[in-house]
Amino acid sequence: MKKTKIKYDLSAPPTPPVYEMFRPIIEPALQELPPFSGKEPLESIAIESVHVDEPLTSESIQRIQKNITADERVQQLLGKRFHAIGVSYLESHDKRAQFELLFVFYNYLNNFVVEVLLDQEGKEIKSVTQSNYQPAPTNAEIEQVIKLARQDQRLSKLLKDDMEGSAILVIPRKNGDDGFSHRVFDVRFGYRDRRLSEYSALVDLSDEKVLRADSANQHVG
Repeated sequence: MKKTKIKYDLSAPPTPPVYEMFRPIIEPALQELPPFSGKEPLESIAIESVHVDEPLTSESIQRIQKNITADERVQQLLGKRFHAIGVSYLESHDKRAQFELLFVFYNYLNNFVVEVLLDQEGKEIKSVTQSNYQPAPTNAEIEQVIKLARQDQRLSKLLKDDMEGSAILVIPRKNGDDGFSHRVFDVRFGYRDRRLSEYSALVDLSDEKVLRADSANQHVG
């Protein structure tokens, strides 16, 4: 008896869909962090804060700043291009007053700080001094350096609309370094959900100039 061979025509199994892996919020992923090797403090010290009965308002700060910049001594130090950094409360050595006011300005042309000490009411200028240090940047300065970096021709065509800019103040250490003794900012552009930036720029706010522009750790232009 002759055996009949039965042929089965089976189609290939369907290809399973390939789903893209969820991207990490931090890219590249932050891992293998070394354990903290520092020592815990032996004791904590409570610091007593001083309550200000009548804190300064934005209107009063602007009024006092206007009076300060009208003073001849201050004008000579501020020069033609300066920026108001801020104001602080200082404990007064005079028992008749609760505190004193310290207004800080930065002279961009000569790159030094002007400190103006006033009485509690902000009416009397007690001292005007020049200091060589870099105070903390203001929001206005950060916005300005980001704008300068965005307008730089090496970056303007590369930056995307959804990239965000950030900036920190840096201090060139050695004479001969780019921006030495000037008000210099490290500006970064990237996406909100990524840890590493896409582009960077070194901006000299004293000269209002972009010193360097970089993309993925490589020089642009």
